Amino acid sequence: MLSEIINANIEVHTKMANAYNDEPHFKIENQEKVKKRLQKLQQECNAKNILDIGCGTGFMLNLANDSFDNIYGIDTTQAMLDKVDISSGKIKLYNAIAEKLPFEDNKFDMLTSYAFIHHLEDYSIVLKEALRVLKDDGLYYIDLDPNKYFWEGMNKLEETKNDEEYSDILNKEINAVLHTDEQVMKDFGIEPDVFNNAEYTKSILGGIDPEEFSNLALELGYKEARYEYDWFLGQGTIMHQHSFDEADKIDKYLKSILPLSRHLYKYVTIVLKK
Repeated sequence: MLSEIINANIEVHTKMANAYNDEPHFKIENQEKVKKRLQKLQQECNAKNILDIGCGTGFMLNLANDSFDNIYGIDTTQAMLDKVDISSGKIKLYNAIAEKLPFEDNKFDMLTSYAFIHHLEDYSIVLKEALRVLKDDGLYYIDLDPNKYFWEGMNKLEETKNDEEYSDILNKEINAVLHTDEQVMKDFGIEPDVFNNAEYTKSILGGIDPEEFSNLALELGYKEARYEYDWFLGQGTIMHQHSFDEADKIDKYLKSILPLSRHLYKYVTIVLKK
């Protein structure tokens, strides 16, 4: 019997499957960014095969198509799997839960999860399963999951707003972080409680502390864990209204003053090594 959280994910992503490829992370500049990371990590561990856990409509599978010999994707929502382009003949899809991967031990050179971990109720279970199916020295690349410090900052701004006027960029992010459930209700008819359960680690737990996440991974048996913050507040706006170079300069500066600036980054990227 599936849990309430898994059932919420199936309901939400079944209703949103047709619109999912319109999500911001499908923009070409982000695809190029993620593909470069993926290829760099592949070279690091000399990976030939890859499993994308929580593959959705195939965002990461598509990016892996040129670089890997064998590509596997797993998701609990059949409506999302039905959107995956499998015409290359390399991709094999499985409808199953991430908490119980249908694969033998030590099968994969590399694992990925993109915008997925925050959908879980207890990500430690999936980290254990990932460790089991990953080969020694293999890598688990996790990306676009919510940075707890950013979520905390947005909540504090909402709580203390009163009559203070915020910029359009800031108001947009406050709405995206704290009121997406309201918009999803209007657009897809999904009840807010169901949507928030489907994004449990983000909406209920308030995001991921990358240091805590990394320490947990080491306790579970990974021999290395590293992370970085990604997508600072307003980065996309600067890219498109000014230039990619300007955005890159700001990003480098903000990263030079970490951890002071960590609350300005919306997402975290984490790489685990077995």
